[in-house]
This record gives sequence, C-alpha cells and structure tokens, in this order.
Amino acid sequence: MALDLKSLKLPSNLPINTKFLLVLVISFSAIIYVYIKYSYNPKKKEIEDLHQQLIDLKNDYAALQVQVQNLQETKRKLDSLKVIWSRIQVLLPDKKDIPGWFDDIVAASRSAGIDVMQFKPAPPKQSDKYTEYPFDVTFRGTYHSFGAYLAAIANHPRITRVSDVKLSSMDRQEGEPWTLQGSMTISTFVFNPGFLEKQQQQQKGKAGSGQKR
Repeated sequence: MALDLKSLKLPSNLPINTKFLLVLVISFSAIIYVYIKYSYNPKKKEIEDLHQQLIDLKNDYAALQVQVQNLQETKRKLDSLKVIWSRIQVLLPDKKDIPGWFDDIVAASRSAGIDVMQFKPAPPKQSDKYTEYPFDVTFRGTYHSFGAYLAAIANHPRITRVSDVKLSSMDRQEGEPWTLQGSMTISTFVFNPGFLEKQQQQQKGKAGSGQKR
C-alpha cells in the first residue's frame, strides 16, 4: 500500500521542529518503501533467477563433461579398432587377394624344389572374425626341400597355416631326385569386415546410451 503524504495531517499544536522532524521521517520512510518496492525487490528476484540459471548451467556443464568423457573413450576404442584393422589387413588378405597368395605359395614350392601334384581348394570354414580358406596339397620332394618350403610358408607376410601333414619316403627313381612324398593342408584367412562393423556399432551404441543418461 502506497503512502499518501498529501492526506497525512499533523496535529496543529506540535512545535515546528517536531513537525519538521516528523515530515522528514515520513518522507524518508516513503523513499525506503518506494526503493524496496520498485528497485530492491525486482533486483532481488533477478538475482535469484540468475542464481538458478547458474545452478542449471553447472548441472548442464557436468552432464556435458560426462558425455565428452564417453565420446573420448569411444573415440579411443574406435581408433584402437582401426589400428587393429590396419594390422589385420596386412596379415589377412582380402578375398580378392587370394589368387596372389596362391601364386606366392606355388612359387615358393618351386623355389624350394617341391613338385606340387595337386593344389585343390577345400570348403571354406566360417567364424565370427574370419573365414578360413584351406587348400589340400599333394607333393613330392626331398626332406631338405620340404623344410625349405615350410620355412618359406612361415615367412610369408600373410597368415598361412599348415596342417594335416602326412609324409612317407619313396624310392628314388632313376633320373628323379624325389625321396619324399606327402600331403598337407595349407590355409589362408580372410577377415570378416562385418565383425569390425559390429564392434564399432556396439561402441557407438554404448556412447549413445551414455549420452542419454
């Protein structure tokens, strides 16, 4: 309720100094009232609103920090997967690179002195991470040439596995150097790109769920 100084009446028998003092007190009170109502209270409300905004911003900042940490961790894992993928690409040929690998293995047999009589592809073996492409090989040579051939296979830059080795000695025929005959399975591996994509999607899904929280 506002103060109405015009309607305010002072007793007529009061001393003039007292009247002046009362008028001064009332005027000062009116100034304080007007200040509180039109200046202090609005400023106080503005300060409270700003304080609440500051609290909200701090909460948002804390949530963003968590999201940034999740994103950084996800990026680190994705980068790690990319490094693994680059290494895998060196060790495991793409399916279209198998003919080149095949040529290398055949060339290595000739260099070692192995006579390959059959190099027959067997059914592929599937797994989540890779596909194995085995080849059944029958051959003849010498123990020395067979050892050299295994060494050449082991030193091939692509992952190559030798399994199911079966050896038997043979009588040397006139004009032929062969003292050994045998069979084995030589396998190469092709990485399954779907496995890496699945891992990346899982990492992105974890990051997305972290952001929602």
